[in-house]
Amino acid sequence: MKNIFYSIVIVICTFSCTAQTVVPLSIPSSDIPETNYYRKDLNNVLDKYVGTWTYTNGNTSFTVVLIKRLKVKITDYYTDQITGWYKYVENGVIKVNTLPMNHNKHLIFGSKLSTDGNRILLFFNDPARPKMSVRLRMNYTVNSALGTQPELSWKLTHTGTSFILEGQPEPLTDFRVPTSVTLIKQ
Repeated sequence: MKNIFYSIVIVICTFSCTAQTVVPLSIPSSDIPETNYYRKDLNNVLDKYVGTWTYTNGNTSFTVVLIKRLKVKITDYYTDQITGWYKYVENGVIKVNTLPMNHNKHLIFGSKLSTDGNRILLFFNDPARPKMSVRLRMNYTVNSALGTQPELSWKLTHTGTSFILEGQPEPLTDFRVPTSVTLIKQ
């Protein structure tokens, strides 16, 4: 009876005690193990992107809210990442509003950082353009003038469309938000 008990304990420990490798976000993808790793923001580089960012020009405004999510499951690994939502008002008319934030619907997400941590590449989704594939590049800068808020240069790039079945209409591929603006941290 004792042998059966020990055998069960050994089997349970074997399956539940697999080690997970922690890898800094700054490590290139080519240097990361194939599975069972955690891309962790060890130096809190993602923190500077967190917050509410706005662009305003007269009665046109673009607001982006970004949060940091920890240990997000991505197929066979985990990662810390930036997740966000947005609202665009043009000439006083709301064109797109994904706020308030729906934590189950990530419209901006990712964590691919430059080596200095001042540029991040993310995925961007528009709920009204589900077939459109878009990459978002944000560059973080702080103006050297005292009292100046940090800035993000926002650049969207259309990278293609997903598969379309025969007989389906062509997907909408125009942008409903600005593609190139400078956002100020609020």
